[in-house]
Amino acid sequence: MTAPLETPDRIAQATIPMRMVLEMLHGAPATERTSILETAGIAAAELTSSTARVSPLQFERLHHARVRQLDDEVYGFLPRRIPRGFFAALTRSATAWWSLRAVLTTMIELYAVFADGPLWRLEENKGQVVLHFLPRTQRQEDSVLLTFTLLLAPLRVAAWLGQTAVVPEVLWLDQRFRDFLGEARLLFGVAPRLSRHPSAVALPGGLLELPVRRTPEEVESWVRGRSLRSLLSDPPPSALESQVRLAVAEDPSLQRGLGEVAHALGLSQATLTRQLRASGTHFRQIRDALRRDRAVNLLAAGASVAEAAEALGFSEPSAFQRAFKAWTGSTPGAVRRRSETS
Repeated sequence: MTAPLETPDRIAQATIPMRMVLEMLHGAPATERTSILETAGIAAAELTSSTARVSPLQFERLHHARVRQLDDEVYGFLPRRIPRGFFAALTRSATAWWSLRAVLTTMIELYAVFADGPLWRLEENKGQVVLHFLPRTQRQEDSVLLTFTLLLAPLRVAAWLGQTAVVPEVLWLDQRFRDFLGEARLLFGVAPRLSRHPSAVALPGGLLELPVRRTPEEVESWVRGRSLRSLLSDPPPSALESQVRLAVAEDPSLQRGLGEVAHALGLSQATLTRQLRASGTHFRQIRDALRRDRAVNLLAAGASVAEAAEALGFSEPSAFQRAFKAWTGSTPGAVRRRSETS
């Protein structure tokens, strides 16, 4: 089959590391795990690969299957189940509140009921607001999936309800997340700082006083779009790395060079290089990650190995296969086969 045409923002969508798949499946009996993986189109053999990745769509299917199985929006991470629909109901209620302060403080209070205590703490100091994640068990503390989700969700909710961009001024991550700094940098829009303390984000101080600007009628369509797939694969558009990814993605084969991208962003090559270095990355790393993500997304959507290789500008499928193996630790054929069974 021929892979469907994609818009630049879809091409730029990030893939999900296998670590998060394993965390979502924690505690699932073997037979149920097999069924869930088949529903998602994820090969069980790839669970053992530390570098394998899944497409946002596969992760979304996995999320829905696991939530249906447990009737729990956070997959058993908390002592009490958060039933399906709770987040949507909370967001609808939030449209009646007077400020983002009320939204975040009420969110903290309500989720504390399911967690036997607060999962977040808001701290205001010298014109800055810090949202601390407060893990209450070792599993919560060790989880990349839960940490990222519980730090991103309040930010995305606040941004939508207040109709404002919310990019952290600082992101602190626990030392155990050292291998996931690239994901964090892309999703939060800021270079993480490793810390010995629980993870947290610092936000502009005026954020809490912004009014809620949404209506209940707007919630349903937004909640449908604010799936876990979007939360963990859509970077903030205002961040520099997101702008670079989108600029590269304007060429469907993702071959645009540093000079072209810098020109498109209104920067010199030296300025763009310097700004990327300051944020903890460089141009080639971003472009390679984008090519990897598009390859995974194409194969998971049903493109053949040859079609994916051609779409990414490889002259020979064998060269694409070598690159894909280096990117993900898996073969494109394995990803292609699992998509055929989903």
